[in-house]
Amino acid sequence: MTKSVSKFFVLTATLILLSLMAAVIWAGGAAPVNAQRTTSHVFQGKVILNGQPAPDDTRVIGYIDGIRISEKRTKDGRFSMKVWQPLAVAGKTVEFRGASVDRKELRFPQTASWEPGGETVITLELLGDLPTIDAEEQQTHVFQGSVVLDGQPISDESNLQAYADGIRMRSVKIKGGRYRMEVRQPASFNGRTVEFRGGGVRFPQIGVWTAAGSTINLQYPSAPDNQHPPPLPGSSSSISEALDGLDIGCVLRVLGRIPAGPQDMSPSETFRVARECVTGSSRSNEQARLEQAHLEQERAFQQEQQRLEAERLKQEQLFRQGQQRLETERIRQQSALQADQQRLDEEQSRREQERIKREQALQEAQDRLDRDQLKTARERQEEQARLNVERRAQEQERINAELASASEQKRLDQRRLIEEQQRQEELEKIRFENERARIERDRVLEEERARLEQERLQREDERLRRESSEGQPTEIKNSNQPPGDDPAQSGPARGFFTNTRLGGLGAANQLMDPTMIAVIGILITMGATLMQMVKGS
Repeated sequence: MTKSVSKFFVLTATLILLSLMAAVIWAGGAAPVNAQRTTSHVFQGKVILNGQPAPDDTRVIGYIDGIRISEKRTKDGRFSMKVWQPLAVAGKTVEFRGASVDRKELRFPQTASWEPGGETVITLELLGDLPTIDAEEQQTHVFQGSVVLDGQPISDESNLQAYADGIRMRSVKIKGGRYRMEVRQPASFNGRTVEFRGGGVRFPQIGVWTAAGSTINLQYPSAPDNQHPPPLPGSSSSISEALDGLDIGCVLRVLGRIPAGPQDMSPSETFRVARECVTGSSRSNEQARLEQAHLEQERAFQQEQQRLEAERLKQEQLFRQGQQRLETERIRQQSALQADQQRLDEEQSRREQERIKREQALQEAQDRLDRDQLKTARERQEEQARLNVERRAQEQERINAELASASEQKRLDQRRLIEEQQRQEELEKIRFENERARIERDRVLEEERARLEQERLQREDERLRRESSEGQPTEIKNSNQPPGDDPAQSGPARGFFTNTRLGGLGAANQLMDPTMIAVIGILITMGATLMQMVKGS
């Protein structure tokens, strides 16, 4: 197992070095561009509250995946919002919320899709009473600090953007090499990470959003870490004194040179020397102990995975119960609406029958009037006028009844629409909570994996140091050996593809071009990453 782990680390180190070489070759010394290309989508239209255009200065706020992206205010009942986002956001849903001038919360049921270079005309409409907005719903975090690009302050008027989960939230101008950015988000955004992009690069420094403020100095590239491993016990300028127990002949065979000390070896060279040239009698026992500890960590990790899976199943069961409850409530409300509709239909039928009876009575009176030829013309005129007045009154009563019926039908339709919106919002809330819980579980699982991997690497480093300290010294070199047979001249110099002679080429350089090797390294790295992602999925 130790040989397999050692081969894995050697292969990993080789792939990383090849990737770095390929990046240097393709970059050609130019500043790397890590920021994704962004484009805009324009959303515009009307805002209607309870059938009336929204007052001026009504706030309309856009959200993508629960992240606040833009805010505009209405004028003459209309709004226009330009949303800048990376191309990777294409197809995501944009939700619209806001606040009225009298501090009423607005959650519009209408949504739209963000597409690069698109334009959408939409009408945002709400009916019914609106709740008062929660003062803690929206909070502001102020990020500020300096911005340094390639060792120099970035030019003024350059744009600096803040992103969360690949979604652009805010953009400000840089002045005097510094920035100040107010990122306003809902309280539920607390604890999320924020990354910064500007000047064509993605800065390695990140921030954490809380309802407060922080100072983050942005620098690209970041300050280089110490590339040399910490000196081993007993370190000095001599390799024999620094690494007691090493076979110098083995070091020469592995590296092709004799380093001046630990600071003259890269991490990969130190690992190779420790793996190949350290001897000791207790290696197998220590290896067994480390393997046992690794198995115990794996079992603990599997138990944690089972616990998280059980919690996920529980959340899904709660979600299904919520759906069943909403469906039961919908059926009950639908039954109530049907009962009200049936009552209204019966009332209309009864009024129609009464109208028919009144018309029959009027017709009979008209017939009697026609048959009575003995009455005087004046009496007939008075009777006719009375009948006309009564007929107009009955007609007016019928019209009023129809208007009342239409008003009742409209009220029932509005009630049905409001209840349907409430059910949809509650279902979306449950789905959002479950999605957030799933993300949190994935984050905890990823942190646990990183912790276990870090502990495993620490154990491996401890084992290598222990093996290095337990070896036995051997003879360095025969002093009578002729100068022309110096092994240091026959092996390759530092690096993978060159030797010590000026202008000479290593065996690998004679086989292929360095650019081709860099491209092959990139392809191998991409393949290994893809396999790891598939395995993780």
